[in-house]
Amino acid sequence: MGSVIELNDTLQITTGQGFPEELDYEKHLKKPFTAADFEGKIFEFKDKPK
Repeated sequence: MGSVIELNDTLQITTGQGFPEELDYEKHLKKPFTAADFEGKIFEFKDKPK
């Protein structure tokens, strides 16, 4: 069973701040991501506005 990605317009993190480029919404609609797709990956976010 795949994970659900929920759009949250209050989350404003750009790829420059570390948001993974591979988390593309259109790509997810064609083939939903699963937790296994990101197993072992570490995402780091930086310079998030306060």
